[in-house]
Amino acid sequence: MLLLLLQMASAEPIAIDEHTNTALLSAEKDAICTEKKAPGSPRPSLRIPLQATGHWVVLDTVMQGPNNMGPRALTGHLRFEDGEALELHGWIGQQVSPFLSTGEDSQAIGIEHADGHLLHGQRWTIATGRPDVRVEELVLDLRLPNHTLCLTGISVESSDPPQQTDTTDWYTWALQRNVSAPPQSHPVVGPANRPIHRGEDGHFRYPDGERARFWGVNLTGRSAIPPQDEAKEVAQQLARLGFNAVRIHHIDSTHGQLVNPKRHLPNEPDLLPDRLDDLDYFVSALKEAGIYLFLEVATLRELSPKDGLPPAGSLPGGHKLASMFRPLWTQAYLDAFESLWGRINPYTGVSYAEEPAVALLELSNEHSLLANWGGGIEGLHKNHLLILDQLWNRWLQQKYPSETALRKAWAGSPSHGGLLAGESFDSENVRREPLHPGLRHAYPHRRLLDLNAFYSELEAQFYDAVSEKALSMGFSQPVVASMSFGRPQLQHIYGKWDAADLHLEWDQTRNRRLLSNDSALQNPRDHRLLESAAFAVEDQAFVVTELNHPFPNRYMAEAPLLWATLASVQDWDAIIWFEWLVDSSADRDNFVHSQFDLSHATVKSAQMPTASSLFRSGAIAPASGKMTIHRPLESAILQTLLGKTALPWNMGRPDFWLTHRIRTALGDAPVSDIEGTPAEHLHWDEARGVLTVDLPSTQAVIGPDSAVLSSLRTYLEDWAAVSLTSHDLLPLGESTSALLTIATRQENTGMAWDLAYSVVRAWGVAPILIAPARGRISFRWPERPLVTVLGSDGEAIGTLPVKRERGGWWRLEIDASVRSPWLQITSP
Repeated sequence: MLLLLLQMASAEPIAIDEHTNTALLSAEKDAICTEKKAPGSPRPSLRIPLQATGHWVVLDTVMQGPNNMGPRALTGHLRFEDGEALELHGWIGQQVSPFLSTGEDSQAIGIEHADGHLLHGQRWTIATGRPDVRVEELVLDLRLPNHTLCLTGISVESSDPPQQTDTTDWYTWALQRNVSAPPQSHPVVGPANRPIHRGEDGHFRYPDGERARFWGVNLTGRSAIPPQDEAKEVAQQLARLGFNAVRIHHIDSTHGQLVNPKRHLPNEPDLLPDRLDDLDYFVSALKEAGIYLFLEVATLRELSPKDGLPPAGSLPGGHKLASMFRPLWTQAYLDAFESLWGRINPYTGVSYAEEPAVALLELSNEHSLLANWGGGIEGLHKNHLLILDQLWNRWLQQKYPSETALRKAWAGSPSHGGLLAGESFDSENVRREPLHPGLRHAYPHRRLLDLNAFYSELEAQFYDAVSEKALSMGFSQPVVASMSFGRPQLQHIYGKWDAADLHLEWDQTRNRRLLSNDSALQNPRDHRLLESAAFAVEDQAFVVTELNHPFPNRYMAEAPLLWATLASVQDWDAIIWFEWLVDSSADRDNFVHSQFDLSHATVKSAQMPTASSLFRSGAIAPASGKMTIHRPLESAILQTLLGKTALPWNMGRPDFWLTHRIRTALGDAPVSDIEGTPAEHLHWDEARGVLTVDLPSTQAVIGPDSAVLSSLRTYLEDWAAVSLTSHDLLPLGESTSALLTIATRQENTGMAWDLAYSVVRAWGVAPILIAPARGRISFRWPERPLVTVLGSDGEAIGTLPVKRERGGWWRLEIDASVRSPWLQITSP
């Protein structure tokens, strides 16, 4: 192993010893840093000679600057002795995404300074992919002008070679911005001008009573505000892929570049006018393309002294929690709401409150006291906690006439007849929470219920205030308070509004890039997938506003059709995928940027047209049966707080989900269940990990091996998600146009794993690689069809021969020469 120790080269070095995780630094704590960018000068860069060979280049870095995770913070390359180069890309910020990889031994820190800047320490592990070729140099270009990058240690290592997939004949296919719409039975057409309301049955409906179902995607940060010369193209691309809704997400945080950092100065606006104009223009383009909006009042707005708040209690993490119990913070939150969405859009001519393209108003994103018992609340600034403790003790004094009454109600505390040692009702020093969540079991139930009631009142008052503000601004669209975290206490609070919400992920990489790499179809119990989705509430619409099977799970292509099927059977109202990450056409470098990046996760995004049509059309009828989970408030609270929440034993059975709609009942009296019957057109074989959909106009098979349906037969050598859906809504045996989608596995170039494929050792680089399918597929068609291979722009790139079989069937031979997931089938 070659170790290169780099000497300090910055005029104003960062105090690395004082502020960073020393495990990330070399023993000498030396560093080389970029210098501040002068106006008009090239980007700050580091050029480091290496002259070494190995499997890995390991970098220890420290970044100082605003809390900003986009656009790409770093670019660069490793240059090899033969002149070839390996491109590098990375983000550093609130969510640190892989540079190439954070590797098995990655660590990250974030420390806030008084000026609002942060230090981020990160170890990056880069797989060279060419262990026998000498690496000449490393070049890093810093793309963020307000940041400083320090390289504190670098090594080239030859030990522990990575496990890599044999991608010899895999192909590259990345969706183009100007993609033509593939054949769809239920295309998205504009404009989005039919207002949405909540029907008597709780579901979203158009003015004529028709069900409104939404298949959408989160547009996050800069991706939510594209340049105006690209806005229409982005909107049209999303519509052509089947998205009829977008959730505008993270536009109010620093990296969204919408909030004016100088807003506290005289004559400075709250929001940057140019970026606000770009947002309004993009909204008009979305509306014209037929795409509705899910608006968030706030995502991560960083309320601070710049918003007129006291400096001592400013929030490093945004607006959350303190705005629920501190009036100044609540008011700042409401002011920010009005500043952003209380306007007339000059490109549509109407206010956002009156905009028919606004389908749902979300009062806050992932914002809850009740979901943050323990570390979340206790991590607030000490000034906030002091106020919260005072409010708690005064709440107790309003409820109980004396300490004697409190002691009696709380009988069973470990000491002092209901109070802990040193606690006094009159001195107002009764502790809110135990020092460790595990000690909750030592608290009597009444004490836990009182604290829950205290938090509940604060939270309910906050959401009432935001809801009243929305009404005063003229909003009349359906409202969701926030996502419920699957907690019954929150479901009870949020039950007064129009929709329930949840966020779901399958096999998200955590803990040093660890993942299971399992199929959700074969192992739905492993991550409690089905149980976690059992939080739709009786008589409310149900939306999942963040959903994904994150990259790089090898079975992620099962997600679109799986969730289109489940959401249809469960009679949900909206699926909003997380997330579309491409900032602009200039940044399309054709590799998967992060776990959740749908824009480059081709095997998922290529299936969106079919999955969207399947869900939005209502082609799959809701399950005939129904099961309600009765949750009386008090027992539900105690189950949640003590970690004993239990769902019915059959909840994890896939066959039960296909026969029964699952709902939570919040009233005191149980709701009668309805026994269901199996749907003949759906089958989930958990043992094999196979889901099939057998409808006249749509056939789908997800999983390994072979499957035989009424109009589709698959005989493939490896795992795949295959769907065939007619364009004209006719049965496939009578149709004249259809889309055959074959989605397999996908990796970035040069991805590396541990031997068990459970740890991502290297994230990889461009280009995207997709495994070709091998085998044969047969389908019904009324006459000899023409099979056209579509490129990543949706245009024809070739044709495939078909062979006649008996009974109106036609056979395709599929091999590595088929270099696209899209095949269009038409009659001559």
